[in-house]
Amino acid sequence: MIHFLIALLFSSVSYAGDVLFIDLNNSKKEIDACEAGMKAANPEDNIYVLGAGGKIDADSIAASITEFEEGGASFDTIVISGHDGSGHFFGDNGDFL
Repeated sequence: MIHFLIALLFSSVSYAGDVLFIDLNNSKKEIDACEAGMKAANPEDNIYVLGAGGKIDADSIAASITEFEEGGASFDTIVISGHDGSGHFFGDNGDFL
């Protein structure tokens, strides 16, 4: 069901930029579903994944965003895969406020 909803979201919403996927849950299936929906809507855009297979925190996220943007990325969508408690996102791969 989650795959269908993600694909529906990206196929029904018009956007013009890249996607930053912050994977705090170590969830390959969610990344794949997000990428499939995004590519169906606009094959020219890219998905940038942080946290897949490694620990991340707010500092590493900020550094990666800067690096990606210097390389030409233009983000208009951020997807956070993790748990949320009062604005605190966390999961197996790390946490940040």
